[in-house]
Amino acid sequence: MNFLEKLDALMKKEGLNKRTLSKKSGVPYTTILSFYDESKGYENVKLVTLRKLAKHFRCTLDELADDEVQIKVLDDEDFFELTKIYEESPEWKRQAILRSSKAIAEIGGTPVVDH
Repeated sequence: MNFLEKLDALMKKEGLNKRTLSKKSGVPYTTILSFYDESKGYENVKLVTLRKLAKHFRCTLDELADDEVQIKVLDDEDFFELTKIYEESPEWKRQAILRSSKAIAEIGGTPVVDH
């Protein structure tokens, strides 16, 4: 599935059109329109734009941009809280978060952070 197919599916899932996606994600409407323009396309999408879209849709950059990666929409608010804690933590705490997440996955839970 390519970037546009993923974008269309995500917009459909949330009941968004290009204009509402622009307002909610902070990506300019003209940028979103340009993805669908054959002369411009989406091949050179800026990282800042991908980040805004990934944040809005609660998915990873790889899920959004890599055609080989299937998208999984994250809707758990706890994930965002944990992500914030992770990003603001020193390295030793990050490693502890990752170890805990892997341990949860091994006992049959859902991993919180997949690295």
